[in-house]
Amino acid sequence: MGRMTSTQAARMLNKLPRGTRSVATHIRSGHFPTAKSYRFRFKLSDSPLCSKCNEVDSITNRIFRCRKFDQAGLFLRRRIYGLGLRFEMKYMLSNEEALKSLYEFFKNQHSTHPPASGSST
Repeated sequence: MGRMTSTQAARMLNKLPRGTRSVATHIRSGHFPTAKSYRFRFKLSDSPLCSKCNEVDSITNRIFRCRKFDQAGLFLRRRIYGLGLRFEMKYMLSNEEALKSLYEFFKNQHSTHPPASGSST
């Protein structure tokens, strides 16, 4: 499978639901709002490290390494292999069904960290 052009990627993303497109954009940019590494950059978290695995809490850490997301990661891995894809970001980001699976993996993670102090909720 070759590299997708920006036109091909836009065409594929436009077919997907908004939530899936949003997650795909967060993954591609590396800016996932609930990842502690992202929150730490804006002084919304005291540390960029995951409290479970003590590694930098990033998108790739959550998908490939962190024990906190073992069950969800195993389910994601099975879904990706079931699509006949390798469990690598470049393949997952270029397949509509894989992007939907990534959305399912991340959709419950938008509330894993409490709001910053002083925020109104």
